[in-house]
Amino acid sequence: STRHPDLYLLTAVLLCFGTAAAASGLGLSLSLGAFIAGLVVSESDHGHQMLADVTPLRDLFATLFFVSLGMLISPAFLLAHAGLVLGLVAAVVLGKAAIVASVDPTSKVRVHDKLKLALNPARIHLFDAETEAAV
Repeated sequence: STRHPDLYLLTAVLLCFGTAAAASGLGLSLSLGAFIAGLVVSESDHGHQMLADVTPLRDLFATLFFVSLGMLISPAFLLAHAGLVLGLVAAVVLGKAAIVASVDPTSKVRVHDKLKLALNPARIHLFDAETEAAV
């Protein structure tokens, strides 16, 4: 235990930025540096405490990311091309449902359950699962 609980958060953030900067200085990607920092933190004795302290910061940045993506959407474009947008959304959702329902036809899972899994909640990306887990 430490007298300064914010020291965990500061250390984790500085380690992440420092490792990312060092990786960039070596000609590697910032993402690889941040990944290496995550490995170091997760293997430390204080990894669970750092994760608990950094989770709200992660959620804040994820929210900022998705809000900035939403700001790029043009309502005028959506209205002008509503048929195309709805068609693409339907194609993605139904295509995903068909793929999930057809996987492993020898399994004992009923087609009804596979379709329920495929259509609920109709995720098409990893970040959708992340944002739902944060809610």
